[in-house]
Amino acid sequence: MPTLSVGFRCVVMPLLWLGFTVLPNAHASDWPQFMHDASHSSDAGDLRLPLDWHWAGAISLDDSVLSSPVVWEGIVYVVDQMGAAYAIDPITQSIRWRTQPPGVDSVGANTCSPCIVDGKLAYGTNAGSVLWLDLADGQVLYRVDLGQPIFGSLSTARGRVYLQTHDGIIRAFGNQGTAVWAFDPYLTASTEPGSRSKRQYSGVEVAVRGDRIVAAAGFDVVCLRETGDGVEHLWTLPKAITETYLPAGLSLDDNWVYASFPGKDGLGALLRIELATGRLVKETGRLDEQWAVLTPPAYRDGLVLSCRDAFGLSAIRFGESPEVAWSVFDETPQTAIPAHAAPAVAGSFAFSVMRDGGLAITPLVEDSTGFRPTLKIPTPNRAVSTSAPAVTEAGVYFGDDDGWLHVFKPGPAVEPPATLPDNQPPRRLAAKRSLPMVAADDRTGIWPSSFGGAANDNFIADPSIRPPLRRHWSTKCAGQFKQAICANDQDLIYVTLSGLVECREQMNGRVRWRTSLPDQAWCRSSVLIAENKVYVPRMYSPRYPKSLGAASTLYCLSAETGQIEWQSPIGIGDRLRASPVHCQGVVAFGSLYQAGDEPTFVPADRAIGQAIDAFDAATGRHLYRIDWPSTGTFLNGPSGCASDSLFFFTGGGEGSRDQGQTIAFEPRTGEIRWRSPQFASQTGTPSYRDGRLYLPGTYRRPLECLSAETGERVWSNPLSQARWHVDTVALGPGYFSVNNKYRGGAWLWDAATGEPLTRDDEPRQLWGPAHGCGAIVLTASGHALSATIGGLCLTDIETGETAWISDGFGSYTCPHPIAANGRIFYAPQTSGMLFCFEPDSAKQANP
Repeated sequence: MPTLSVGFRCVVMPLLWLGFTVLPNAHASDWPQFMHDASHSSDAGDLRLPLDWHWAGAISLDDSVLSSPVVWEGIVYVVDQMGAAYAIDPITQSIRWRTQPPGVDSVGANTCSPCIVDGKLAYGTNAGSVLWLDLADGQVLYRVDLGQPIFGSLSTARGRVYLQTHDGIIRAFGNQGTAVWAFDPYLTASTEPGSRSKRQYSGVEVAVRGDRIVAAAGFDVVCLRETGDGVEHLWTLPKAITETYLPAGLSLDDNWVYASFPGKDGLGALLRIELATGRLVKETGRLDEQWAVLTPPAYRDGLVLSCRDAFGLSAIRFGESPEVAWSVFDETPQTAIPAHAAPAVAGSFAFSVMRDGGLAITPLVEDSTGFRPTLKIPTPNRAVSTSAPAVTEAGVYFGDDDGWLHVFKPGPAVEPPATLPDNQPPRRLAAKRSLPMVAADDRTGIWPSSFGGAANDNFIADPSIRPPLRRHWSTKCAGQFKQAICANDQDLIYVTLSGLVECREQMNGRVRWRTSLPDQAWCRSSVLIAENKVYVPRMYSPRYPKSLGAASTLYCLSAETGQIEWQSPIGIGDRLRASPVHCQGVVAFGSLYQAGDEPTFVPADRAIGQAIDAFDAATGRHLYRIDWPSTGTFLNGPSGCASDSLFFFTGGGEGSRDQGQTIAFEPRTGEIRWRSPQFASQTGTPSYRDGRLYLPGTYRRPLECLSAETGERVWSNPLSQARWHVDTVALGPGYFSVNNKYRGGAWLWDAATGEPLTRDDEPRQLWGPAHGCGAIVLTASGHALSATIGGLCLTDIETGETAWISDGFGSYTCPHPIAANGRIFYAPQTSGMLFCFEPDSAKQANP
């Protein structure tokens, strides 16, 4: 049933007349492309929209819908994540035709929305194809294979289709699929491996206004002018803020480019750029504190509307002092209406799709008391949706993860509450797999927690992972990352910063299920996969104050369906990239507490100590708590690892060297075996191998090795105190490495003595040739794997030379890569992309 704020009726009625008389004209039955037009206004104009709306049904499709529908002459057209296109009669709620062109289903998670162009349906796929279909019967009329995925939705104007491929090239096609022109923004770019100006992976929608074409290229915004069948470069705005931000969505009016610029570490901005010149006046054209808008903003009459992934819809006015005019939330987790997809404007209302399933309708103008209620109409299945709405007078349409195209119609709510056709259950697609699992080079292996498993050894025991690699697939995710993704024997499972848990097939990136966790805003801890369950810690992070008030909870989800099986309160203070630890049927995780209180949600400066909570992995029953007083800056919960029979946890604050410790304890009972005054602080996570425990020397603490049996110190090296180590060590055969945050260089160290290993009397440096502040990973092939702004890099451990590097990620790269089943998987922080690389066997055989 709809959730209706008190006063909605009296607020909206006078607005309807405004909607009838002064708004721009539009065809009431048409929504011909993503965000309505090639400029991405997302404005349907003067629609006669009523007061009441209700969910009116859903049409069953074969797979999840991650793109957005279009409407033409009363028929809805939509593409599912495997590239199948559908024509749907929304009145009879029946499928007129379905088309699955051969080959486009080789890669899943299609996010490219279709468009209507000269009586045809055009769309792109993650498999690298662009197709033009007959609207009458779905027959494929033209097909172009570009060899690069198309993530951003197609734009159409003047009978042409505009798009950008993953390699950054901007393209225009004519009516019969003929290439008109192509512009490569990287044609003369640097080819230096670590350069931030080299070719960057791309995938943002191209916006078109008149003869102007605007696109994103890595960190930059590029404007072109179409000249008949050619194109010329007008301007490039390089790194509009810094490379800590990047353009994720672009909209145009006659004078301005409106750009969403998500940034790293909870940063984000909306920009207004001069369309004619590319000039950005930061005092009047930049609004900060807008984490995180990952899609193009909508606009009308100077009002810019955007959906912030963790919070929901905001309206912004630019001018002498840019400001948020209004929001549907007050920036606390309890009031948030998370919405990932781009919003729409129609009549006197803004429409947004709620991330956890449903339609939110907000009046554009408040009443005389300043009241602006939002009508929330959930879908019966409450499935995750990242599909932007198509709005017409006849209805509002969008798709969801369960493979339903939802129909909302004007009129009073249905009584009794509506159900899905044939009473089909939620998550009906979770058991479906598109491809059987085939490991690269017949290799197998999993990565069930952030640093590779319970031991946190960050080691790929697979000699086939060696250069050169090739990109196997990539796709857009619905969120950003500070933590690594994880993998079981068939799937990738991870959680975004804003609390969306996703499960994807390793073979092709297809979404199996997604779960939107409640009341979440920002958390940097990673998931754990164990015994066919997924453990997800979500808690208030002092690094992001707007998450204050979010429930701090350890969730247990089914790895098969994503449904929550149990949840339990924990403390605050997310440990950067750390996962819960599993041993002997027990799951343990560390956080912060106040004295004598149950888990608290207060700022860290009021927390007096660190604690470890242990739970029965199957039932969630709380088994015990171990705590100790800790003080100092940057205090977070303890982090841990495990051997086959013991848990090891470490923690403490900066500036209080006597207030931390490392402990070993029994998993089932919590009995402490030993305590040591040596510890790793802030982001430091311990690692275990062959009876030894390694502490990574994080944040200017000494590198140390302890006996796992007694806790006694085996060796200590103060050299790391002049460095800035992060995360954990990567343990190779007889050696290890750990990344040095911001200051460059992941040295190679002797595991037996803790001394740096040298070449030509200099420490061997294994990090790639550009910045990256995640962990380093070692491989059995004798290489170090690092994720940098310049790309994914394989470094030869013996020589320290770069053996292979990918294109740039166009994003800060705080998480680290992982490996499973002979492939490498990586999601950088800011761009919301997910990549799969695999060994290029042909080039390895014939270098």
